[in-house]
Amino acid sequence: MVGSIEKFLRWSGIFILCLGINACTTVPDSPYQEAWAASLLANPPQEKAVPPLGTSSPLIVEFDDTGAVNVVQRRALLETIDRQAAADTLLIFVHGWHNNAKPGNENLKGFTSFLQEMNCKKPPEDPSAKCESSNQYTGVYIGWRGDSQNLLGIEHGIADFLTFWDRQSTSVKVGEKGLKSLLEDLDARVASKKIHRYAVIGHSLGGSVVLHAVKDRLKHDDVIDDNLYVLINPAVAATEYLPYRLLKNKGRIPKLVTLQAKNDYAVRYGFRVATLTAPMGDTSTNKSHDLNACDPRATGCADTLAKRWKEANVKDSCFTMLQGHNWVITTRNDNGKGRETCEESNHLLGWVVWAKDGSVEAHNGILTSAQARALHGLLEINRKRDEAYVAAPAIKRDGE
Repeated sequence: MVGSIEKFLRWSGIFILCLGINACTTVPDSPYQEAWAASLLANPPQEKAVPPLGTSSPLIVEFDDTGAVNVVQRRALLETIDRQAAADTLLIFVHGWHNNAKPGNENLKGFTSFLQEMNCKKPPEDPSAKCESSNQYTGVYIGWRGDSQNLLGIEHGIADFLTFWDRQSTSVKVGEKGLKSLLEDLDARVASKKIHRYAVIGHSLGGSVVLHAVKDRLKHDDVIDDNLYVLINPAVAATEYLPYRLLKNKGRIPKLVTLQAKNDYAVRYGFRVATLTAPMGDTSTNKSHDLNACDPRATGCADTLAKRWKEANVKDSCFTMLQGHNWVITTRNDNGKGRETCEESNHLLGWVVWAKDGSVEAHNGILTSAQARALHGLLEINRKRDEAYVAAPAIKRDGE
């Protein structure tokens, strides 16, 4: 009853504001990107197309507010996979609040660049060399109505804060009823060897979409799942993560990785104010790892990190070094709370990683070149998990 009253008051306030200034516009709950799918269905790709589709710009699948998928886009994606015209690995991105699949959307442009970076093949000793496409990843951009109203007539304005609660509940529907079903379609293609696996990234409320799409499969830790789920600065309550916090992954690492930026004030403080609860990435009980980084272009980057480990002089710890030797994930041992050794932390089904040193810059510092290299490194760890760990002193954690 209390929740209903709160919801009524919120939307009454929005309604009164709109009447007073006559400046609210509704964002349509309709697809922006159906043309690509209709064109592809009219002109199907060749079997085992070279290069694969979606390696330079992503394929797009959109969901409405009820979680219903656009059937034309879904069919185009699945038929592309069935004809083996996609890359072996799908890279799926789910945007968050204020975004959608509208042409020119900043997240859509950012993911396109990120996808190209993921497919960039260059000598590791020469990061300035020109890219050659590896065609390793087909991108899939998941669009949903990240804003329901443009208040004051300004797109992505401060007044749009009032749409948060509405969009938060919609993110749950899109995850539980929409993305979950699409991932099950993809699971069938993995089983039939049409694709090898997929990685799903969700940012902000997109993290809520992803978590609600995969939460049931996280409970089944006896199921082999080579897919990877990444949440960046997720707008998700800590209580929603509690059922999965100490689940083990039986030697496979990890299924779910959460990156929470230390300087993400939108989630660390704004989310607390809006929901009166702590976010999943910013509670000491959830944090299992720390992320430390230095600029890979800087001379002696690896030496700088090694010096930190030596100065820290922490025993009984370990670290995981990601692609390029510029990101190091160190474990947090949490005696008395279920994680007593680094091995136990590293075998958790989900890692909640506290990101500092600018590795994830504030709330919207996503889809960067460094993150592309790190994600590639995480996927390599999943592929070569037996070689993943190297014993070394951990870096002392700073900031809670």
